[in-house]
Amino acid sequence: LLSEIQDKITLLKGKLTLESHLSEELKEELAEFINEQEWSNDNLYDETDLYEAGLEEMKKRNTPPVNITISIVNFFGIVSEHQNWNRLSIGDIIRVQHDRLGIDVKTKVIEMSFDFESNKINLTISNSKRIETVKEKMVKLVYTINHIDNDYAVRKIDWMKTAENFNIRNDRISTPVAAPTIKSDGTAVTHEFNDNGSVDIVLKWEYPESDEDQYNIDGFEVYLYSSESSDEYVFGSKMSHEELVNVKYDKRSYKFTGLASNKYYTLGVRAYRRVDADIERSGAILSDIVQSKHVSENPYLPSAIAEVKGRVNGLIQAVSDERPENPDINTVWVNPKTNKQELYDGV
Repeated sequence: LLSEIQDKITLLKGKLTLESHLSEELKEELAEFINEQEWSNDNLYDETDLYEAGLEEMKKRNTPPVNITISIVNFFGIVSEHQNWNRLSIGDIIRVQHDRLGIDVKTKVIEMSFDFESNKINLTISNSKRIETVKEKMVKLVYTINHIDNDYAVRKIDWMKTAENFNIRNDRISTPVAAPTIKSDGTAVTHEFNDNGSVDIVLKWEYPESDEDQYNIDGFEVYLYSSESSDEYVFGSKMSHEELVNVKYDKRSYKFTGLASNKYYTLGVRAYRRVDADIERSGAILSDIVQSKHVSENPYLPSAIAEVKGRVNGLIQAVSDERPENPDINTVWVNPKTNKQELYDGV
């Protein structure tokens, strides 16, 4: 289907070419009226704005030059007009209006000559800038408003990518958001060891799937704070040291990866709903942050020491009650019962 549309566009372009409508003689005659110039504006980054500026520049360049010679009363010879003697000189911008001829232009005075016999001043004005009529101003104003509105609607799609808003229909709900629930039985926070000595910590929470407004949300904010101290931490105390991630409304867990195993961690989660600015000035209604309360310890300590699996300084350490079968060279076997070590060197 897409290829068929592209073929039709190509066919239409061929029908609109000059060669399809003009003979060689007419094309040569038309060439005298075609003027190609290059214009650029590095200050514009949006293609729509660049297109509009290009049309405006083309309109200016297509406007024929205006060169007018007019006469005015020589007010320099009138004593009562002495307060206006300094209001006319070469280079001044003046406006010329003539309703019957449809003239309304702003021009620059490029030449002045005095006719003392007729008590007149002859002015030559050029390099004019045409004045928009009231109708043209109204049309441009209406178009500009419409253009800004459409342009905002298009750009808003990109702006909204900076915030998670999964459920647009709830943007008018002002009901406070209910907080999630974290169990304190030791199942809410768990960890997994990695071979490099780090751990992956998983936080789980519960949240009802309900049609009630208080549970109508767009997602969750998951918090993590790490410290070398076992002191209990309250979120918001050191916000610059907190890690924050956003997850979708249908998630009930999140895994923080690559963390040091011998640090203390405080985890928390809260729900949020994106709303219109007139509902909430900040653009979001947030629940309270619910912190993890481990049954045996708070904050959470995965391990008192970092356990590394693999080679350390060229050695492999194996801890077991029985000697490993077919161990690799440079394997150190540690028997925890006798606390004896044995190095296998291949012999």
